[in-house]
Amino acid sequence: MRWIGHFAVSLAVFCALMGIWRYRQLTSAMRFIALLVCFDAATEITAVVIRMLSPSTSNLFIFPISLAGEALFLTLAYRRVLASPALDKTLLGVLGAYLVFVLTQAWLKLGAPQYFVAAQVVSTLYMLGLAVLYFRKLLNELHVEAISRDPFFLVSVGLAIYALGNMFIALGSDYIMAHYSIEIQRIVLLGVRNLFNIELYALYLVALWMRPPRMTS
Repeated sequence: MRWIGHFAVSLAVFCALMGIWRYRQLTSAMRFIALLVCFDAATEITAVVIRMLSPSTSNLFIFPISLAGEALFLTLAYRRVLASPALDKTLLGVLGAYLVFVLTQAWLKLGAPQYFVAAQVVSTLYMLGLAVLYFRKLLNELHVEAISRDPFFLVSVGLAIYALGNMFIALGSDYIMAHYSIEIQRIVLLGVRNLFNIELYALYLVALWMRPPRMTS
């Protein structure tokens, strides 16, 4: 089970290196994805260092920081792709409300051994909403011939799968922690979660490598 977590962290770091290497060739939207994977890699490494230096110390406080950072970079990226003045202010308003909610949850539950279920569910819904807005734009513009070469299509597919998977884990996390053994908790809350992380990082990696068609820039 531990090797899955190590692989997820290694893939996050590799994505970050790919983002740095390809940064100048990326579209403005994909540059924010590159910054996102760098942020994710930093949080993953921080969690590993804390676990190595002090195994008894909970690193759950990183969760709300990670959720807030991901939402920020994703919003900035999707603003570029959606390019909709009507949605622009709405997205920024929703993002502001979300950041206040997540940080408030983190402050109220500081030191508590919980997985910030409400914050995670709202986060996954927000991610799913961004992906749906992108798919809606694709359907409206009917750029079907460019989908296979559009990096943001892969980003959105990965994000949708990741959001749905983590939503189910978040909804059941407190119940699992209260009623199941430590081993089962590790399998579901760490093992299965890391599989979704690997799926997302893998699609990020391919998207960062791709050369997009001109119409998506």
